[in-house]
Amino acid sequence: MVSKEKIRLIHDVRLKRGYNCDSNHFLIQIKIKQKLIPVKNRQIQTYKWDRQLINQKEKINKYQENLQSKLQEIEEETDINQYWQNLKQVILEAATEFKLSEDVKNTNHWWDDECKRAIQGKNEARRKCLIRKTRTWIYINKKE
Repeated sequence: MVSKEKIRLIHDVRLKRGYNCDSNHFLIQIKIKQKLIPVKNRQIQTYKWDRQLINQKEKINKYQENLQSKLQEIEEETDINQYWQNLKQVILEAATEFKLSEDVKNTNHWWDDECKRAIQGKNEARRKCLIRKTRTWIYINKKE
């Protein structure tokens, strides 16, 4: 039984008679349309420190000088949370100016054309294995 408001959500109803459990009941399969409420996904942007640049003394010294000058400009807040946000923002700004940090999304530096070709070859071989040998398939493969 379905209420009148929800009857619009039902797309398809099927009775599955093949499942036998020694009773007169049958399995019912229903396809419904579910409306989901959109939710804004607020992911916090994460950073990864570039270890190769951290080992360069000149860049580190310039970064430290820039950071000290920016930290002196910060006003001390009575609210600890606001002070922490200001401190975090200053550190990240100084790091991005000297390219000491980078987005986490760029972690697949090892993925290149060779990997792409290998995956495409594997997918092509799998696709050929899954194809049924019909008359059309035999005709096309005789040409190759």
